[in-house]
Amino acid sequence: MLDMTGRGKGICALASYSGNKVSGLILGRFENKEAEMLSVYVNPFFRKKGIASMLLKQFEKKAAAAGCSKIKAAFTSAMPSFGAVKRLFEKNGWSKPQKRMKLIYFSRENLYREIQENPRYEKYKNALLPKGFELVKWCELQPEKIAQIKSRHNQPGGWTDDNTPFREPEKMEKLNSFAILKDDSVAGWFITHRINPDTIRYTQIYNDPVANGMRGIIIQTVIHAYWLHAMYGPEKGCFIIYEWNTSLLKIFEKLMEKLTDSCTESFGVEKDIGQD
Repeated sequence: MLDMTGRGKGICALASYSGNKVSGLILGRFENKEAEMLSVYVNPFFRKKGIASMLLKQFEKKAAAAGCSKIKAAFTSAMPSFGAVKRLFEKNGWSKPQKRMKLIYFSRENLYREIQENPRYEKYKNALLPKGFELVKWCELQPEKIAQIKSRHNQPGGWTDDNTPFREPEKMEKLNSFAILKDDSVAGWFITHRINPDTIRYTQIYNDPVANGMRGIIIQTVIHAYWLHAMYGPEKGCFIIYEWNTSLLKIFEKLMEKLTDSCTESFGVEKDIGQD
């Protein structure tokens, strides 16, 4: 067993060997008393020998030793190893998989064609919102507005970690990430990330629950973002809709119906761990 834990901030990497050959790898991270298992791999020549379970158990021990009380992991239905990964967690005492989100994939080509064939989309290129509302590119948002957003984190009526606009700032897409202002106050946001050179991920949509009239504004914002992607963006897109957001799920499943190339689901599992 090769242990590379600590080589990166919060990173845990373990490898198993058979002779001088790597038989398996597991990668995870520890943060704020929680651990996340990011990936596990077993060399095809060494599969069905319990190596994945052995690596997972070792990772659990490392997490407990680091002071973590819970481990989480996520996997998608598009993975070739979906069935094997699901069984791995089941036989090692993890929770039953829960649907987390849908990932809807589309091409810029389909998006561009849809816009060209429907003149009604033309009005969205300038995002002409009703009086009192304004779209501001996230990269141009003033520091005081950022401070205003942060001050409402986990406050009554404010946003939670599930809605954060501050995830993966190094990947944030400047082309079509927006803050939504109402009467000059931040009332929501629409955040995208460049996850690959050829792909924009539509990551986060949020509106302040006390702000009225936001449903139509959100739809206009999304279509404006699509317009920018179709005209100036990369070749692919991926839209994330969280399973708990049922109203948004209904809206955008219909909106994306003609554009979707493929759709997959993401599942989450977790396990409470004791500390030895």
